[in-house]
Amino acid sequence: MQRILHAVAEGGMFLNAHVEMENAIDAYLTEMEALNKVEPIKGLRWALSHLDQVTDAQLERMKRLGASTPACTAGPLIQGALDARGARRARLDMPPFKRVQDSGIVWGLGSDATGG
Repeated sequence: MQRILHAVAEGGMFLNAHVEMENAIDAYLTEMEALNKVEPIKGLRWALSHLDQVTDAQLERMKRLGASTPACTAGPLIQGALDARGARRARLDMPPFKRVQDSGIVWGLGSDATGG
């Protein structure tokens, strides 16, 4: 992954990585932080999408990089609403929009497609 990220940064290109779970977010951030030491990524507007389990610490890491703009989706909630058995779990897995907003980083809403 480091070689790909380096090539994207070196070319000044936009990156949008789809990461949902806490461990995947950590893995991407670790690679991005290592890359940033040799090839600055600030200003490239790299995005991490979904972020279902993003933590405050991860949001702070994104803010320090100055490059990660999360694009959160309400997919878990929409899909859970379509399946009543999964509605409670969907609400638990939905990205914490207020936490992201309060972090001070630029963010937005996004979608891969319709739920269902």
